[in-house]
Amino acid sequence: MKKLLILSVFFISLKMISCTSDKVLNINDCQKLQAKSDIEALLRDITTCTKKKDIDGFMASCDRTFVLESNEIADSNRVIAKDTLKADILQSWDIIKKIYQVENWVDSIHMPSVDTAIVFTNQFFHRTFLRPNNLPGEDDIISTQKHRETWIKRPEGWKQSHIKELGGFIYVNGKPYTPK
Repeated sequence: MKKLLILSVFFISLKMISCTSDKVLNINDCQKLQAKSDIEALLRDITTCTKKKDIDGFMASCDRTFVLESNEIADSNRVIAKDTLKADILQSWDIIKKIYQVENWVDSIHMPSVDTAIVFTNQFFHRTFLRPNNLPGEDDIISTQKHRETWIKRPEGWKQSHIKELGGFIYVNGKPYTPK
């Protein structure tokens, strides 16, 4: 009887710590947690590449199908595919004098399938830009941005296939700024 009780407690404990399955999607909690962990690690890599201005490392996270849906007025009617994104980033990095802080984090994750993750993220970016038109001095820029990101699991790992910018704030020298 004592052995039976011990075995029962063991199996109940094992069941409590095992992954639960989402019967509708057939995705269990462990798969979702693993995807979130993998994507958070990739976001840390992207952050490191941004700080180092390592464009090849930064672009490694983008799938061949990548598209950015920007919320900036200047980008309306503009398709920002992987090659365009790379050119835009290099242009932006060219005028960044110093990067103080870059943070990206996951707010939530939903998995419509085992190889697709819809990830809501936040970004905080503090840097100084050289002033436009070769004017002397620098501008202190702080921006925030929320994203709805679609990640696809490829044989080589998770890749970003779509980012939709949901909005954020820009401060230039401590004052709110609205792009025109």
